[in-house]
Amino acid sequence: MPNTEHNETGTIFVIACILLSIWGVVFVQAIRVKDLSPVATTNPTSTDASVSSISYPWVTYFPVAMVQPSPSPTSSEFPWIQAQSALLFDFSQDTPLLAYRASLVYPIASITKLMTGLLVSEQYGVNASTTLVVEGEDLAVEYPSKILVAGDELRISEAVRILLIGSDNSVAHLLARHTASTTDAFVSRMNVRAYSFGMTNTRFVDPIGFSGNVSTAFDLVSFIAYVLGHNSELLRISSYPSLTLILGSGKAVTIQNTNILADKIPGFIGGKTGFLDEAGGSLVSVFKIRDKVLATVILGSPDRFGDTTQLIQWYLKQPLQGIE
Repeated sequence: MPNTEHNETGTIFVIACILLSIWGVVFVQAIRVKDLSPVATTNPTSTDASVSSISYPWVTYFPVAMVQPSPSPTSSEFPWIQAQSALLFDFSQDTPLLAYRASLVYPIASITKLMTGLLVSEQYGVNASTTLVVEGEDLAVEYPSKILVAGDELRISEAVRILLIGSDNSVAHLLARHTASTTDAFVSRMNVRAYSFGMTNTRFVDPIGFSGNVSTAFDLVSFIAYVLGHNSELLRISSYPSLTLILGSGKAVTIQNTNILADKIPGFIGGKTGFLDEAGGSLVSVFKIRDKVLATVILGSPDRFGDTTQLIQWYLKQPLQGIE
């Protein structure tokens, strides 16, 4: 006589295993859905605490190389970027549209030079004709100027353009020591000014942009908001793809913009590049698209220009009613 109790027990065991397997799949999917959900983070530049940004923590959990773009992304998907931190901000509504680790404190490299340019312009104006003379100490900085030599004379107006378009380290040092009694005094002013903009996670240690200069994407948006409202000429200057200048000494120099997007994306208003071997590429850009003024911030990317383009392309895929 067959052992029905044994058979029934075996059947129950098999059914239980199947149910456990199904439950496991559902549980894993639930975890994945939870991890892929947007996370609300407070926007420190907004006075409305209900305004939130969208970040996607799943990118944090895997090496960049393991995260592959969708072959046909939908408009609602987070864009394919490689940066350590990224932000797309709509100044027209004072609202972040996309944010990924936007509060991460990270080296900003030569984005620093925007603050250097701001302090100089506030003291002299961007078109000042005061003459400066390049000295040996200006050329003693790391990665010195390739277009200037000791004894060259240039006006502040020319120096500001070489600073913002060509990201010239020697010119940054020249402007800093001329604007304050010492470069250290100039850096102190940079930090005081940053704090006045609410950039509480920003620190400057030099006017050029070496590794000690750090900020966050949100802090940089606060800075750009001030520049847009009070000194937009700085951004306009930074928008030239290239520029030829006749220096005060009569020497002609041509500077190429370090931002290759300057003539690539319609609506580009201006911005600033940054790069450090140990931190990768960074880029702050401002655009006017669909009658909206937008800022993109990319920090720590092997492809800062590609990441910026991805953010703008994502924005252009959104329905107008979904972002207005």
